[in-house]
Amino acid sequence: MKKFLPIFLISMMAFSACNNSSGTSGAEISYRLESITVNDEELSFQIYLEREDLRLIQPDNDGNLLISELPIGVRPQSIVSEGLNCILDEFPHVCTASDMESVHSLTIVFEDNMEGILEVKLPNVEPFNSPEITSPIIGETKGSEMSRLKFEEIGADQYIVTTSLCYPYANDGVNPCLDSESFEIIKNNDGEFVMEDNPNFYSAELNKRGADLELLFEFGDDLAYYDTLIYEVAASKIGEVDGVETFSESKSELEIPLNEEDEVAEEA
Repeated sequence: MKKFLPIFLISMMAFSACNNSSGTSGAEISYRLESITVNDEELSFQIYLEREDLRLIQPDNDGNLLISELPIGVRPQSIVSEGLNCILDEFPHVCTASDMESVHSLTIVFEDNMEGILEVKLPNVEPFNSPEITSPIIGETKGSEMSRLKFEEIGADQYIVTTSLCYPYANDGVNPCLDSESFEIIKNNDGEFVMEDNPNFYSAELNKRGADLELLFEFGDDLAYYDTLIYEVAASKIGEVDGVETFSESKSELEIPLNEEDEVAEEA
């Protein structure tokens, strides 16, 4: 199954959207739209650039071709657009926006010093709702019940559930939540959800409970040694709109204090 690239990883890449380069007007630019990814926070899309005036195109690329291997006429040195950041040194070029606008105007200068304006029109892709975590419920759940996670099944193709066990923060710059594990749940050919085999330290059992999916984790006595348990559920769905592959992403998070009674006793 094709893996999803979480959109927050794209946002962490080094973008080269703002560049003071200017060129000679006259480049006639078109594009091929490869895919669109949306979540609650941002939208990104992948495009290949084409130069109609030079009859040059960026070929389809599965990661084996470098931008430096292309003719300079289809190698951008800058892509500028208000509210949009685009990767220059890889293609197809990934552009990310913090809004859901469907039309973007890009000013592009190529390595041959020719400049042109490209208007990108995106089909409408609606992000879906976050998978609501229905259990455990803070304040009502005790002991081993905290190891039972239930969340709403929202029609996704894939769920990645991450558990993080955290020590109290020691104010030393060290992440207290390094004990994290991820469990991948996918829909098989029969439309049933199954859990992929993962070499995790903690085991987990998957069940379908009405409209919810349930995971039972075997934390054992380890919860007593930590300060906080964090559950994160990330959902992804593959679709197609107007012949363009789409990825919809959403996530939910629940942070559970584990030693509230101890903290109250210490304060007393």
